[in-house]
Amino acid sequence: MLSSLWSPQSTAILTVQGWRVEQRRLREQQKLEAKLEYRRQQIEELYGPLWGMIQQNQAIYGVAKKILPNDARKVKWDEFKDDDSKVWNFFFEFYLLPIQSKMAELINAKSYLLELENGETQKSLDNFINHQSISNCLYFLWKEQGKSSLEKIEPHPYPEDFHKQVKLTLDYLKNDYNKLRLK
Repeated sequence: MLSSLWSPQSTAILTVQGWRVEQRRLREQQKLEAKLEYRRQQIEELYGPLWGMIQQNQAIYGVAKKILPNDARKVKWDEFKDDDSKVWNFFFEFYLLPIQSKMAELINAKSYLLELENGETQKSLDNFINHQSISNCLYFLWKEQGKSSLEKIEPHPYPEDFHKQVKLTLDYLKNDYNKLRLK
């Protein structure tokens, strides 16, 4: 009686269905592993190091702010006196500009790891790259050639939401990574 229930055809059908289920499970596991690896790369190779450099940049700017005229939020350029410009140029050239250049290089080198929102790269990252490129160019034009272009060219301001956006993205990626690991 039992042998009539398990004909060679039904055994073959069950075998094929079992194989399909296993293949689907393997594909889903591979997708999960690929996404987990991508999140790890985003955290370790881009957003983690970028956040570290942002913190370093903020600390140095904080020191400059304590030394120079400020309004508790930022340096007040229009209140500079005596040697304030020399002090700012020192901080800018030897500390802020090198850190910001490294940040821009990292973003450019690892752009394939950028977290996309609605198919677009984060606007604050684009704004940071514009700010850093133009500031760098204008600073060295002034320093090396003695030509100030500030009256002709309005430099892009440092994007106020840049730090927040990077930190939010890093936190999101860490959360997502941890959720994926638990699956």
